[in-house]
Amino acid sequence: MFIYKFKELSLIFIFNEKCACTTIKNMINDIDHLYDTEKYFDVHKHKFSNMSIDELFLDNESIILFFSRNPYSRFLSGYSKIRYKSILKLRVDSSKTQKKCNELVNNGNINVDEWAEIIHQIKPNHLESHFRPQTHGLEDFLNSDRVILYDIHNLSQVHTYLEKTFHISLPCEIHDSYDLKKEEPSEKTKQLIIDYYKNDFELLKYSTDFFM
Repeated sequence: MFIYKFKELSLIFIFNEKCACTTIKNMINDIDHLYDTEKYFDVHKHKFSNMSIDELFLDNESIILFFSRNPYSRFLSGYSKIRYKSILKLRVDSSKTQKKCNELVNNGNINVDEWAEIIHQIKPNHLESHFRPQTHGLEDFLNSDRVILYDIHNLSQVHTYLEKTFHISLPCEIHDSYDLKKEEPSEKTKQLIIDYYKNDFELLKYSTDFFM
């Protein structure tokens, strides 16, 4: 999870991996000129959190925008990260070694139902951040009226939203988000997703009806 407070805007962005993370980092970089990057994905080499959760709780002035993604969509996107890598580049479970994690997912030779079963057995605090629930560690905070949920499906309209609602101008470019249509999981897998990402569905106000 990333928590970023802008230098001169009364605005805080909260976002997670697999939630338009690259685009949002580039937005931040365009506005606050943090790093000299040449390529779109270069932002992943740098740090994009400048607040702790404790500091976030103490900030009573900034507009707080939480970028969210439908838990089904995010889960399936996370699965594609595992499935289509020739070798797993990151540890799925921080309590296991890199070798054990590779063995756990058969080096990517794994179907979506098996992937759901694996995730279901890992504690959220051990789960790699691309797959950890979006709301992890923020359950109490997200019940606050101060937090504005913003679905990344509408990311290209965030300029207009902030300008009209809060008179905040974002001097940056925004790439349109896209989400390739993915095959609907089995009922068992959908239930595992609902169970594991229960807080994401409830706190981020997503229906458990499958829709992509």
